[in-house]
Amino acid sequence: MQIDTTVTGKKVTPPPAMVNLAVGESLTVTVTSDHDNTLHAHGFDIEQVVKAVQVTVTLLLTAWTAMALIFGVDDAHNPVPYVVYVWPWAGLLGMCLVVALSLHLASAVSARLAGIPVRGLAAQFAPSLLPIAAGYVVAHCWSLLTFEGQNTLIRLSDPLGIGANWPGTGGLTANADLLQPTLVATIQVVAIVTGHDMGVVLAHERAVTLFDRRVAVLGQVPLLVLMVGYTCGGLLLLFSS
Repeated sequence: MQIDTTVTGKKVTPPPAMVNLAVGESLTVTVTSDHDNTLHAHGFDIEQVVKAVQVTVTLLLTAWTAMALIFGVDDAHNPVPYVVYVWPWAGLLGMCLVVALSLHLASAVSARLAGIPVRGLAAQFAPSLLPIAAGYVVAHCWSLLTFEGQNTLIRLSDPLGIGANWPGTGGLTANADLLQPTLVATIQVVAIVTGHDMGVVLAHERAVTLFDRRVAVLGQVPLLVLMVGYTCGGLLLLFSS
């Protein structure tokens, strides 16, 4: 697939658009501009400078998984407002705060039910979030790691660009068998659910260790509700993406 884009003044032809790519499918984007611009390929997180009256800039993209690619050209005469870049970071930091505050709140309620001091309890339960984070890393990065991991091994054959083939991997090509949509979706769901299940187990172990046995079960209820909420939220984000 190829898209030829021309920028004349403030007019971009064709306008920025979303393009759906299948696994292994390539897209070539060419841009010719009469003034300085920046070509963005959102989804690949790649950008390339386009200079005025320069030979046409070509960007070749190959999908490692089925994806919707959004590409566009930023006009150097009318730069994108910084707020466009601030909101994603604000959202990321906001979600980190939501996780931290919800853990502190659930820990405080558990401490009240168990009759123990609140101070330091959230830190005792924080390790139970690590399996959840690991599950999200697998779910989010599976396609990238499996495809680009192969490409990394292939490129190691000639790291200096001198035509060498040291490990003998120079003639290989990345295999997309592990990137079939059904397999990827299954791995993502299993990773998220497994991570949350392990988080529940670790939280239970902490509760049994820290709480008196008479109130251990009752003290775990707020944290159990929190873990279930994390699981539902994670799956909702996965299915809506």
